[in-house]
Amino acid sequence: MLLEQLKTFPKEVQDTFQKICNQLLASNYICKDKKDNTKAYYFVINYQQYFDEFFEILGDEIVVDKDLYCVQLKNNYSQGNLRLKKEETYIALILRILYQEKIMNTTLGNVVQITIDEIHDKYQSFGFKRKMFKTELVSALRLFKK
Repeated sequence: MLLEQLKTFPKEVQDTFQKICNQLLASNYICKDKKDNTKAYYFVINYQQYFDEFFEILGDEIVVDKDLYCVQLKNNYSQGNLRLKKEETYIALILRILYQEKIMNTTLGNVVQITIDEIHDKYQSFGFKRKMFKTELVSALRLFKK
């Protein structure tokens, strides 16, 4: 078993492995673009087989997207999914659409920025009868930030 080999590694490597496992369990993603996650991303790449074996025991799998420089923890039993309210779902959809539109017009190293006005404009363009309230938007963005 690979996990038995991990016990023979230096304490620093074992601690980093634990920390990253807990980080993945808490947030499901590690993206290299985020300043604090660069070392964690490369650690997962270097020790991927150990992460694969560890999370396989839990019924999860590690998905590495080397094009987006992102690591995802995927649950194969559909547990721990987040149920969104209708307005939160609309906002998530709008953010995805705006992101896709902007990513087509940027180069690889650029960061995509979406403004509140753009979200409101896209929401209005869908023709919803009701106006999106600031509190709903702020609440949804805080939820997505987690």
